Amino acid sequence: MKFRVLIFLLLLTIVQLSYGQAPSTKIKAKSIVQTSLHTMGDAWRDVHSVSLEGYGYRNDIDQSERPEGPYIPGRVTRKILKDYASSRFLIDENGEDFIFSGQSAFLINGTDEALKSGKDLSPTVEAQQFADDLNLSPELVLNRALDAPDLKFVKDTIYQKAKHWIITFSYNHYPVRVFLNQETKLLTVIEITRPYQNAYFNVWGDMKKTRVYSFWMLLGKGLHYPVQQDTWVNGYYEGSFVVNHWKVNPELNADTLAIPDSIKAQSRNLWHSQNASLTTAVAKGGKELAPGVWLINGPCNNTIINQPDGLVVIEAPFSSEYGEALISKAKTLFPGKKIKALVSTSDAWMHIGGARPFAAIPGIKIYHPYRNRFILDKLFKSSYKTNPDALAKTSKPSYTLHGIADTLSIGSGNNKLVLYAYRTETGDRQMMVYYPHYKMLYTTDHYQPKRRDGTYWNNEIVSEVYHSILDRKLDVKQFYAMHSRGLIPFEDMEKDVKTGME
Repeated sequence: MKFRVLIFLLLLTIVQLSYGQAPSTKIKAKSIVQTSLHTMGDAWRDVHSVSLEGYGYRNDIDQSERPEGPYIPGRVTRKILKDYASSRFLIDENGEDFIFSGQSAFLINGTDEALKSGKDLSPTVEAQQFADDLNLSPELVLNRALDAPDLKFVKDTIYQKAKHWIITFSYNHYPVRVFLNQETKLLTVIEITRPYQNAYFNVWGDMKKTRVYSFWMLLGKGLHYPVQQDTWVNGYYEGSFVVNHWKVNPELNADTLAIPDSIKAQSRNLWHSQNASLTTAVAKGGKELAPGVWLINGPCNNTIINQPDGLVVIEAPFSSEYGEALISKAKTLFPGKKIKALVSTSDAWMHIGGARPFAAIPGIKIYHPYRNRFILDKLFKSSYKTNPDALAKTSKPSYTLHGIADTLSIGSGNNKLVLYAYRTETGDRQMMVYYPHYKMLYTTDHYQPKRRDGTYWNNEIVSEVYHSILDRKLDVKQFYAMHSRGLIPFEDMEKDVKTGME
């Protein structure tokens, strides 16, 4: 009897290994998905195109004063055209963000994307999240699940106080989870975990993006559809979008939505070519502000300071690739000197995006405004499984984080640095770096150079920097900022504040 049980268990194991999962989990998942498809409407089989229009808002998670909110909202209106037969889509979006506004149009063909300006197309990586939203939209995601060889039922769960099934499958090798309401048989959540290359999202590695669907409407006879989409990224609320106009099976020319192969190829390689260009600029660029103090201009300015016992780098922005380039530059400028410290003066992604490779340097000290500890912890613990960087390849990192609540000195001699936390309303998560010997100040991003018309876009932050210098009783002759091209006489700031702001 025991022998028969062992044989049965062995055969069951072989079957499970052959299919990659217990057959019952896939059968159950297919049954759930088919039921949900039928509930959503068999009439969707006869829909070849849809046009959708709507409005919403997008939270400036990164550019707001605090990454945990409250957030500065940006208003958006959006037109979406979907051609299901060719898997081609168009998104035309108008946005308004504080005093800034703009229009962007993107073509998406499967997972390829392009920026559309009139009749001209150019490569882009800015539409990657739109591509996932469209290819995994409610009317498509369940069919993609049925076609996936790794579809499986995971578990029952409670979500929004209702019983849900969770099914999973892979899309372009990235894991997707779908929550389906057991009472209504309709989907509630679509979640994908993957790296993105566009802007703020690239620094978080394999990022979890969660879209919650609600406000179901009949778009036509038998066509059930959720017209509201709310999005979270890594647990932060990104925003909401509501469709309020639609048309089923509009006439369209699929060729007008096509992206040429040459543009597809450029878009696929764009992120790598951008990083290559930036890292080349770092290798070739730089100017000495003072003996042993090098300014590296880039998407955001960086400074490499030579002190007797090692090098200090101010800021590591943009991406891990860019951080690696800065480390290489420091070694080139000062051969044989170790990088002993990184000074990260803000919580914005352009300041911290390249910090991970520095955290892989043995024994390095990382100085930051103390309120930013959580964002650096989150960054350093992010999963980079898909595209491992230096920190992901380090088994036992030995960096230490040092939060600055008020002031701290680093090093000695002419290149001694003093860190001062801003004690101002909008400078809540930032700090400045003072060079006592040179009477020089780095203001971080809490100063933005003048626009072409000679005005500042935000007088408040200029005023806060000026008064912070006075409050700290600093003797400043010249200063520079994260986005200035070089040193600026302090008297210029003083004149602007006294004559034009207060």
